[in-house]
Amino acid sequence: MEQEQNTTHSHEETTHSSSEFQANAPKKNNALLYLVIIAIIVILGIGAYVFKTESNKGEVVAVVNGEKLYKAEVDENTERIIQIAKLQGQPAETEEALAALANMSLGIMIDNMILIDAAEEAGYSVSDDEIETRYQEEVALYDSEEVFVEQLGTINLTVEELKENMHDELLVKKYFDAEIEDANLGVTQEEVEARYDAYVEANSENEQIEIQPLEVLQDDIEDVIAVEKERIFIEELVDELKSDAEIEEMI
Repeated sequence: MEQEQNTTHSHEETTHSSSEFQANAPKKNNALLYLVIIAIIVILGIGAYVFKTESNKGEVVAVVNGEKLYKAEVDENTERIIQIAKLQGQPAETEEALAALANMSLGIMIDNMILIDAAEEAGYSVSDDEIETRYQEEVALYDSEEVFVEQLGTINLTVEELKENMHDELLVKKYFDAEIEDANLGVTQEEVEARYDAYVEANSENEQIEIQPLEVLQDDIEDVIAVEKERIFIEELVDELKSDAEIEEMI
């Protein structure tokens, strides 16, 4: 959960010396936190109900590779998503919006269960030290651990639950890292030059952008292309895992 920073933008016309690649290029390691698959594992509580018995979890809404997913779990995670949306200034105020968040919550949890199964079957594990390091990374974004824990409380998440989910996050990240490495995704110079040429053509008549030479933008363009390739690879990997999984949705 990173703290948001507010930025102000001048309305004066200025000439930009940096390109969209420099300003917006995501870093390669961030690609492994692709979409909601990993990021939401920290927010949602796959393991948050381990202390409950089946009798008080309510009805089963899905069965994934033989593991039951309960309505109470999905409802709890949906509520967390709603709270996060409010904190970001995007409250869900209509029945359609709430229904969409509920469906998203269910889909995310099913995807996460499939990914965790795949990572465990591949033999990956996570140590307590790794979880603590990950936890301290999040704490460092706040003034103190106390403030961080207070923020967790706004989405009804305890430190224990968060660490359980960080375990899953790190587990899946190891799986993704290895799969991406095995796939040998690389960026060729031809791809970089093609992207640069397209950028130049798109902005050749834009007086507000000072187009810099390729050698200046080389690394940023490589990062952008690498992230795109990893995103597409992960999407295809998840789709493949889902097609091979046994999924039965009850709702």
